[in-house]
Amino acid sequence: MRRTRMHMMAVLLVSAAITAALAADAAAGVRVLDDEVYFTITAPGAEAVYLVGDFNNWNATMEKMERTGDAFEISLYLVEGSYRYKFVVDGRWIVDPENPGDPTRGSPLVLVEKPAGLMLLTVDPEEEKAVPSLSPWFRYISQLRWNPPGEDDFDDWHLANLGLSIQREHLRGMALLQATSDTWNASGEPRHYVAFDRGFVGTDVGGLDLDAFTDHSSVWTSQDPVSVVGNVGVFDYNAGYNRNGVSFDYRFSEPIHFKGFYADDMGELPGRQAAIWSGGILAASSGADTIAYEYDTSTADSDVIGLELSIASSGYQGGIVGRYNYGMYPGTMADVSIADSAAIVYNTRRNTGVSFAWLRISKLFGLGVSAGYGRGRADVHQLTREEQAVYPPRILAATQLSSPDDTQIEFETSDRFYAALDYARGAAKARVDWDRVTFDFDGGVYQPSEATVDRVHFDFDWRESEWSAGLRLDYIRQDYGNTPEELQVDSPLLNMWLDWRDEFDVADIVGLGAASWTDLVVTGEWAPGWGSADADTLASYRPRTWPGTEDWVPPLLRFEAGTTADGFFDSLGYTRARLTLTYLFAGRWYAMADGRAAAYDIEEWGAATTYLSGYVEAGFLYRWFNVNLGWGFDPVIFDPVVSDYMDIGRTRVLRHSLAGGVSRDRAADIGRSLLEFEKLLQNVQTIKLEVVVYF
Repeated sequence: MRRTRMHMMAVLLVSAAITAALAADAAAGVRVLDDEVYFTITAPGAEAVYLVGDFNNWNATMEKMERTGDAFEISLYLVEGSYRYKFVVDGRWIVDPENPGDPTRGSPLVLVEKPAGLMLLTVDPEEEKAVPSLSPWFRYISQLRWNPPGEDDFDDWHLANLGLSIQREHLRGMALLQATSDTWNASGEPRHYVAFDRGFVGTDVGGLDLDAFTDHSSVWTSQDPVSVVGNVGVFDYNAGYNRNGVSFDYRFSEPIHFKGFYADDMGELPGRQAAIWSGGILAASSGADTIAYEYDTSTADSDVIGLELSIASSGYQGGIVGRYNYGMYPGTMADVSIADSAAIVYNTRRNTGVSFAWLRISKLFGLGVSAGYGRGRADVHQLTREEQAVYPPRILAATQLSSPDDTQIEFETSDRFYAALDYARGAAKARVDWDRVTFDFDGGVYQPSEATVDRVHFDFDWRESEWSAGLRLDYIRQDYGNTPEELQVDSPLLNMWLDWRDEFDVADIVGLGAASWTDLVVTGEWAPGWGSADADTLASYRPRTWPGTEDWVPPLLRFEAGTTADGFFDSLGYTRARLTLTYLFAGRWYAMADGRAAAYDIEEWGAATTYLSGYVEAGFLYRWFNVNLGWGFDPVIFDPVVSDYMDIGRTRVLRHSLAGGVSRDRAADIGRSLLEFEKLLQNVQTIKLEVVVYF
């Protein structure tokens, strides 16, 4: 629980003595790798170590650290911001020995997102001052984009953010105002927007933490290995995304947690109701009656509920989690009688519910072992009904004459099976998992049919003080049998296990039409000199930025190469490589360059083609102020949650190839559209200016 109460002098003295004794034998550290924040502590003889902080409501049972010899480590995805953290070593709370800060409030951690990745800032305890209860900040970004000959010379795009955070005893909150102005829309007409962008307010009372949030503000991600709840919208960063709601976390006891949230989607409903052309039914149907169903893949105005009960004890973790989505995909269903030339027309929404139970044993014969099983169901909810004629051919859709109805028809059921093994020794960590999802359409809406999707995932990471390397292999096998073509069930739009589009990237787009496909990615990172340098040497090279004496040590080199192949490397369809270089000089200035090549060789998409895109940036960082200037590929898709132009900007542009819908029979069209967006990234050039001020 939070250490925010006044303690008796005797308790303070005892706590200080324990902390000093533990710190004398412990070594710790924080680093950032590929946008994950790694916390490490060496604690010889310790049985169990947990990480606690603002990011998990100081829960001493949630983030258990993995042991490797005498060292314990854990990695988290954190968005930019200021945090406090501690380690719980065999039940005793200590600050980071290498970044002690204020022993009563915890070790400080500040993360700022820059194009080269998360900037890790830690505050020197000798210069740390009391954190103000109100902390404002301001960001301004301006971009100019050159257009092809024959169009206007350039378009402009501007964004201004004004943020305010509050941190008091038992009270926390954040609010962000945003103003945008751009001509980068389809019409080319100037567009201006000023609004409250996102925010939250929270409190903790006893064992209960309660947060009310709006729009992008963070909610929680479930602890299960397949993340049934969370990972919404922003590339594994859980950010609520276009939702209003409330979340809670209640601790029955130290090892037992009960969490939940309710949220309401704030998107706009489709402008036109999904409708059915009865002429098509008459032409295609040979039986006496049939069912027709059309819907829009929109989550607007839907509700979502997430619940999780988890338990963690020495060597074991487990729990059960559920997510329930109501009111998605507005549509129309028609129960047609050909003989009577009549139809009962329903106004519909889709409801889905999934639950998943899992167990992990931390060490079994030297391995970590995980297993889980889940069950899901989707129903078509008939809200209203109305009788209409189908002959002569006409448009079938609910009208104001419809009468209320409240019937649910089972649409599909799903089972999910999961198993994983992980192993860590020294500088190396490895993990392999298998995930099978089956879908069963029972004939209530579509013909009886089944589909099965298998995924095998392998991860290997090796980290030394200056070097790190990784390998990731995914093999996906898709057997859709006789399911309808429009039911591409492994797409986030139709797969009840995927919460929106977060896990769908370019490799998934390439694999849409394949019965099986493989994706292999190799990564590497080099930060020479930092692993062996002492504190005085580092202090002479690291920039000193807001809010005191912080350290940003970007890796000099990052490299990534990958390939996506049909089958198990039967033929290479999508190959890519990326190189990022960052140089820090004069303590406060930096320069970086990022380049990417993507090659496609898929016969159905056309001739083999290679695309190149890149980005360069230089900036100045000092205390409460930083400014940078960048030039390169189109970074219009600026994400204010993670402030990333490169990986996320590219992928969000390329995802526009899915705008026409996801289905197996459209795989070639989607692929050709993907190449058009790759061409856009290659040809468009932009200049970006960014200024950030922390008050």
